[in-house]
Amino acid sequence: MYYPIGIKTDYSLMKSLIKIDDLISYAIKNGVNTIGILDDNLSSSHIFYEKCIANNIKPIIGLDLTIDDKHIYLYPTNHDGLVELFKLTSILDKDINLLNKYNKDIICVLPYDYHELYESLKDIYKI
Repeated sequence: MYYPIGIKTDYSLMKSLIKIDDLISYAIKNGVNTIGILDDNLSSSHIFYEKCIANNIKPIIGLDLTIDDKHIYLYPTNHDGLVELFKLTSILDKDINLLNKYNKDIICVLPYDYHELYESLKDIYKI
C-alpha cells in the first residue's frame, strides 16, 4: 500500500492549503492508516500527532530543511530523532556543519538531482 509521507500542511506558509483536520478526515474516509507530513517547521507536529493517534492512524512527522537552496527531507526513526529535529528547527542559521551535531536517529531523503549534496551528507545521515 502507498503511504503518503510528504504532505505539506497550511503550517508551511504559502506552500499549502491542506488543513490537518481535512487531512485526517481524508485518511479516515479512504482507509489510510499511515500518513506523514513534511512541513518546513514542526509547529503542527503535536496537533498532527494527537489527531492521528485519536483516529488510529500512524503519524509520520518530517522536516523539509533547505540548505543552499536545496531541500532535504528529514524523518525521525524514534522519539530521540524527533527531539533532534526540534533542536535543528530552533537554530536559525542552518548549514551542513550543524547537521553533524543533530543527526541521531534521523533518516535523510534526498531528491535524485542532489547527488553532490549526497556526497556531503552520506556520512552524517542514513540516506
